[in-house]
Amino acid sequence: MKKEEKERAKQINFLENEIVKLQAEVDRPPPVDLPNDEELKDQQRQLNLEKNALATRIDEFNGKMSEIANKKAAAKSEYDVSEQR
Repeated sequence: MKKEEKERAKQINFLENEIVKLQAEVDRPPPVDLPNDEELKDQQRQLNLEKNALATRIDEFNGKMSEIANKKAAAKSEYDVSEQR
């Protein structure tokens, strides 16, 4: 009878361990859906296009600001010359 009890205890222990493993799987959060490499490359390309468009707009803005500064300096110089007369 002791042999049967030991065997039964072994089976119970094994089943308890299996229950713990299965419960851990159930409690585990679902895997995160990460974008694949191709999606990341597409996102990077899109970001680079947007970055280049912004850089172009900044260059255009800086060019216009430079033109305005030059016109202002020319107008000030012209005003100073007319004031000296």
